[in-house]
Amino acid sequence: MDVLLLRDKIAEAGDRYAASLNVDPTDDWIILKTLEEAGELVQAFLRYSARARARGLTAEELKRALDDEIADLLGFSLVLAKRFDVDLLRALERKWHLPEGSLR
Repeated sequence: MDVLLLRDKIAEAGDRYAASLNVDPTDDWIILKTLEEAGELVQAFLRYSARARARGLTAEELKRALDDEIADLLGFSLVLAKRFDVDLLRALERKWHLPEGSLR
């Protein structure tokens, strides 16, 4: 799937999520939700890596929780990219020191 199509589909899902909570998805709300998801990813990672209590979850459930939190963080990152009109491929090339145009 094209990254712009993915970004747009996830941003639409983000709008539906905000509407389901009766929340206006302001810039502040989106950035704070992204930060919240980063914290939840850390928590899931600590449980998955046995550095926090597993709370009775199986290894499979811990892995799924880690996967889900990575997906949540990626999803809200895509929502931010849509909101601020980020050229994701160009930004990734720049930040990850890839040759210009290598992702486009």
